[in-house]
Amino acid sequence: MDGVYFMKKMLILLTFIILVFFNTILFAQADETMDVSGEYNAWPADGDNMVYGGEVSQGSNFPNYKIWKVTAQITDVNYDLFKFQNWSWGNQWLASSSGDGTADNVNLNSIITLYFDNSDPRDNMSIQGLTANWYYTFRFYDNGYSNSKGAVLATSANPISISSVQDYDKVSSGIAPHIKITLSGAKCAEENVLLVYTTDGWTSRRIVAAYLGENTTTYYAGIPAQTAGTTVTYFVLTSTKTAAQFGALTSDDERDLLTLSGNNNSSSNYSYIVGDFPIITEVMANPAPAGTGAASPEDEMEFVEIYNPTSSTIDLSNYDIYINGVKDDLTTWSAGKSASANLNDADPTINSMSLAAGQYAVILDSEYGITYNAYNFPSGCLVQILLLVLII
Repeated sequence: MDGVYFMKKMLILLTFIILVFFNTILFAQADETMDVSGEYNAWPADGDNMVYGGEVSQGSNFPNYKIWKVTAQITDVNYDLFKFQNWSWGNQWLASSSGDGTADNVNLNSIITLYFDNSDPRDNMSIQGLTANWYYTFRFYDNGYSNSKGAVLATSANPISISSVQDYDKVSSGIAPHIKITLSGAKCAEENVLLVYTTDGWTSRRIVAAYLGENTTTYYAGIPAQTAGTTVTYFVLTSTKTAAQFGALTSDDERDLLTLSGNNNSSSNYSYIVGDFPIITEVMANPAPAGTGAASPEDEMEFVEIYNPTSSTIDLSNYDIYINGVKDDLTTWSAGKSASANLNDADPTINSMSLAAGQYAVILDSEYGITYNAYNFPSGCLVQILLLVLII
């Protein structure tokens, strides 16, 4: 009975009107390159090329700005000097507004205020607190040919990426979903996996720290239960900042500068609607001994248990059940069977499609009771069956 799920019998027509506006020049460096040049790469005129694509803050805010990024391993703690540049040193961004011929100290994992082309290119920047053989992710906020911001994030291993994020469609009110996050590899200790979500269209946001799952590439982040009618929008990122530190940031550009990697569903974010929906709590599939058809436990003893976690009664006649992608209908036990005797249990409710608040229901295979009827159902349990006999 693999692949069992419920689908509400309703057709929701969503019409999207996409207006695309083209602007010939969004950013001064949009068609150029940004580089990092420093002692670690022997001060090349064209340093380590940075790439676009470091923005993850929220889909509705694209493309208001761009983040350039590059990661490099620095093998010697004395290789601390660097600068952001483009056009082979023709334009430089440094941490001092006026040149004095000395390097300016900058801290790791912090926002750096950058000044465009000060009068003395010898100023450079000196990274404080380097660790030999660590990886340093340089990030630069593209503000055109003017003052800007940057950051250098330190990790003991090459930063991982976020391979996938679980995408819910609907979540029942009162249920706190735990979003599954799959990483490209095992992360290092300095990387924090964070889920960012909103319930008010990004007027406000909350940051949730993900926790380790069943292996080193699987994490989960819980979103608190919401009331029916709420739309929850979320994305996932990694950062050297904790959830509390990241939550204290007040602008998208600073959030993105302090992000290592992110997954925001190609700038569309992930989202789900909260409603009064039943949830699947247990599935018994293919119980031993194996076999198919009547008089086979593998068919007769299969069931799906569902639960109403909401405060309202749910009409199950509005729902279908899908088994391996094939739709089947539900009916009451009393309507689908010629007699209730072969249920072998007088306690459950057998003539209703209404699932009360806090009530469980068991959906049985229509062959149940032909040979096997071993289940004992609690008093008040709602028992239903599939209308069609499926070989599953």
